[in-house]
Amino acid sequence: MKLTGRGSGLSNIGGGTVELTDDSVILMKKNTAISGGGLIGLGIDLATSSKGAHSIPYEQIVSVHISMGGIMSKPFIQILTAGEKSIGDAQEAASSPNCLSFSKSAASDFEQLRGEIESRSRASKKQTQTVQPSNGGGVADELGKLAGLLNAGLLSQEEFDAQKTKLLG
Repeated sequence: MKLTGRGSGLSNIGGGTVELTDDSVILMKKNTAISGGGLIGLGIDLATSSKGAHSIPYEQIVSVHISMGGIMSKPFIQILTAGEKSIGDAQEAASSPNCLSFSKSAASDFEQLRGEIESRSRASKKQTQTVQPSNGGGVADELGKLAGLLNAGLLSQEEFDAQKTKLLG
């Protein structure tokens, strides 16, 4: 899945593309700043636009936020990883590597993208989550851990039952 987001102004500040691969989200931003130097500055910005790919593995994603912007600001999507703070405005989002601005007409596409990223992130965490036997915890502790994973939605009922059968012999 690949979407293009339109940033602000002629130089597309904060816009770019977001692509989902098998193991990560790749954000490729067009511009992250503007010099503010009038027409000459705009020409420099267009000529020196920054392009760079920023890859975020699904297992590192904590959440995905969408801000619908305001009257004078563009909406944006933010992919949060551990330790990151949620961004509140489009200007800050334009300079963040984990944010991408888009037009309001593309909001439903970006809502679908958010759902797909969250789904892939959950699946990735589920695959890397394994039950490690503890040194002295016993079967009851292991069953408790499995129940916690089931309740958190990281294991299906079938997976829980299969692991339970293994533990109980």
